[in-house]
Amino acid sequence: MSIEDVRRFEFAIEGTTPYMQGKFSGQQKSKDLKEQDARTQVEAATYRDSEGMCAIPSSHIRGALIDHFVRSAAKGNKTNTELEVSPRIRVEPLFLSLGTKKADIYERSIQVRQGAKVSMDFVASPIFQKWTAKGIIVTSLEEDMKAALAAAGRDIGIGVNRKNGYGRFQVTSIRQVTNEV
Repeated sequence: MSIEDVRRFEFAIEGTTPYMQGKFSGQQKSKDLKEQDARTQVEAATYRDSEGMCAIPSSHIRGALIDHFVRSAAKGNKTNTELEVSPRIRVEPLFLSLGTKKADIYERSIQVRQGAKVSMDFVASPIFQKWTAKGIIVTSLEEDMKAALAAAGRDIGIGVNRKNGYGRFQVTSIRQVTNEV
């Protein structure tokens, strides 16, 4: 892939549903955190950028885009599509700032399965009711990135609890920028 093949798109997104995070910190640390208060649990599960602001990992946006392309692929071609698309999409910077230093606390119950045993557990997660972020998509794909990002935000979302509609977003702006040599 040469520099001429790469396209860059500056984008801005705005949440249409709350965005919930859940940074995994290892089984033992997660177990120890359950003994802590809700604010401590939320702090441990919140992603932050280099300035200490709450942030979205770029991998969440990238993953939503890849999921969109895979779901849109013809039956029997999903694995090939993932293998083709995945190395050709990058999102920058590593963390997209949410413009705040403090997340709200969302306490909820979850099912925990250990073999055949199912129990309920309570967790505290960081949640952002109203949110926006900006970043850059770097790709060698020829597809319409505005349509792909819009579909990823509408149909897939980012963060925790996407299957229940959390983390959905709309594209408020996207424009192709020139490649810097």
